[in-house]
Amino acid sequence: MTSLNGQTIGFIGLGLMGKPMARNLKVAGAEMIVHNRSQGVIEELSGEGMTPAKTPADAAGAAETVILMLPDTAAVEKVLRSADGVVGGLKPGGLVIDMGTTRSSPHAHSPGTSRRPAAITSTPRFPAAPSGPRAAR
Repeated sequence: MTSLNGQTIGFIGLGLMGKPMARNLKVAGAEMIVHNRSQGVIEELSGEGMTPAKTPADAAGAAETVILMLPDTAAVEKVLRSADGVVGGLKPGGLVIDMGTTRSSPHAHSPGTSRRPAAITSTPRFPAAPSGPRAAR
């Protein structure tokens, strides 16, 4: 496993998929700043050495990279663009990675600010793989 020592990662969305992902990043050496709507998981992960963030903006302000593992597009848009959202707290050159199957604008910004992430990347939606005799060529 690649070492993430010296990396600070904000992780937002600590449900069934997000919590184990955050744990794996911690094991790899990253300093983890975590945020979630429900606080039970925050208390659990704080006990494992992760730092809680009160808002998405706080998580973004403390990290070079922010990973979103949220359930739907509406949640991503809220976390990115609300008054205390990721984009408003993001450091210059920050990277936001949306791990969900959502549709979020690469031009996200918070109202009243010109701050934009260096990049917002989303997991790709691959078309069905070709099949049949021509696919192997």
